[in-house]
Amino acid sequence: MTDIKNGDIELEVKAGAPSIDIKQTDQTVASGKDENIQAQLIKEGEPMMITNMFVDKPITVLFVGILVLFMITFISAGLGYFDIAVQHNREFLVWSDEKVRDWDMLEAAKEAI
Repeated sequence: MTDIKNGDIELEVKAGAPSIDIKQTDQTVASGKDENIQAQLIKEGEPMMITNMFVDKPITVLFVGILVLFMITFISAGLGYFDIAVQHNREFLVWSDEKVRDWDMLEAAKEAI
């Protein structure tokens, strides 16, 4: 291991670890050589509507979110997604077993008649 002194900070670098030249990285971004990086940083730094609303009116944003969740719950309950169905043995059977295939054909024949 090698000790590197960088100003007041003492760093320990393992042998074989990749090193990053911070001066070169800072100069690349600052000089505008990579315009895509600067454009991306500017775009990511712009304020978003939802974050501004959360800062300005947090209770309203939370209330709207909870209201949407309740609406989805009531719609799901109205459509019958929470209704308990009658349980059959079909969910627990081994489908490759011959007895299960015979039983399934017998039940299908009973329904057809």
